[in-house]
Amino acid sequence: MPGFVDAHVHYAQIDVIASHAKQLLDWLNDYTFPAEAAFADPIHAAKAAEFFLDELLRNGTTTAAVYPTVHAASVDAFFTAAEFFPWSKSYLDVYRRFGLLRDGALYGHCIHFDESDWRQFADAGAVAVHCPTSNLFLGSGLFDYEAARRAGARVALATDVGGGTSFSMLRTMHEAYKVAQLAGRPFDSYDAFYLATLGGARGLGLEQNIGSFESGREADFVVLDPGATELLARRNRGSLRERLFALMMLGDDRAVAATYVLGEAAWKRNIL
Repeated sequence: MPGFVDAHVHYAQIDVIASHAKQLLDWLNDYTFPAEAAFADPIHAAKAAEFFLDELLRNGTTTAAVYPTVHAASVDAFFTAAEFFPWSKSYLDVYRRFGLLRDGALYGHCIHFDESDWRQFADAGAVAVHCPTSNLFLGSGLFDYEAARRAGARVALATDVGGGTSFSMLRTMHEAYKVAQLAGRPFDSYDAFYLATLGGARGLGLEQNIGSFESGREADFVVLDPGATELLARRNRGSLRERLFALMMLGDDRAVAATYVLGEAAWKRNIL
């Protein structure tokens, strides 16, 4: 299938993945800001970038919207200048007033939208980037996929490492399904794999280059092994829809046999 598209991931946070904290602000202050400050050292940044890219490829991800480091002082300055906007109608309205709600803009998480927000969001052509493992890990809230789809909004899927807990887009699909279940609006495997491939490509405005096997597209793809573990092999039966569902619920990086970029093998699993 086409290579996975991770539409929101922080390469500067790889060293704080799976760090325990009660709430988002605790996690940022105790782990994230100190870790990101280390990226002022070019040697540290270079080593981290190499590791980060290897992890993406090992998990079958060929395209990603990657967020590099910021320094604490600039973050403090931003939040001081932006201080919570009493004239705004909603969280989204702040972005709209400053001209940031526009076609192709990537909005991570999108968990505090009402119906009006979703309509404005969809009309603007912006892209909602669903980060389920991050939202669950930090207790931030639950993304309403059905509301987004009802409004006609574009949706992509992402790991959000290190707020998220895995580089695997299979694991991310798994958690996205659980979030939808909690909302009483579960989707099937075709929806999930679409979000992780062509949906992500469309979200990034790159569907003419990646995300499918259409003629003329770049040859970025991932080879998945539905028998990578004994449990997966035992469960690999039924319709394609059912087998894909089992793969997204039981699979992880072990199910990635190979990753190709522009037709060339970028990573292959060693099979003894």
